[in-house]
Amino acid sequence: MVAVCPATTWDNKFWDKDNWKQLIQKIEDKYCIVFTGTKNDIDYIEYINNGKHLNLAGKTNLKELIELFRRTDLVLSLDSGSTHLAWATQIPKIVSIFCCTPPTLYGPIGEKYISVSGKLSCQPCHNRKCPKSDENYNACTKYPDVEEVINAIDELEKR
Repeated sequence: MVAVCPATTWDNKFWDKDNWKQLIQKIEDKYCIVFTGTKNDIDYIEYINNGKHLNLAGKTNLKELIELFRRTDLVLSLDSGSTHLAWATQIPKIVSIFCCTPPTLYGPIGEKYISVSGKLSCQPCHNRKCPKSDENYNACTKYPDVEEVINAIDELEKR
């Protein structure tokens, strides 16, 4: 089972919703997928999910979320509280996606964890709001690309 935690509190920490959608389409035949988030994330998750998988957004409290992570083989998440909570259980493998923040500061540590980030010249900027005002505004939310995340999942399966 895979818990997917695609939302967070900073705009620049969100990974592009179409990237999430593409990732889910590539792994959904291989895993039972469960989405987590808050009530505010329901529509965002439904866009990614296409109504195919269990969406627990807004339906779990902290203890229930911890129990879900304890019963999960893999967590796909962002630099968020969900990543750190899953890591604290010491049970699931975790692929954590970093857009604007540095994985070297905030990424989980250990053999069961991989942090993936983009390689834009402005990454990581560690800013809550994108300092760019041109067409590359929030470009970091498009990276890493989906294949890099798939490769991280494959790497964790080998470990």
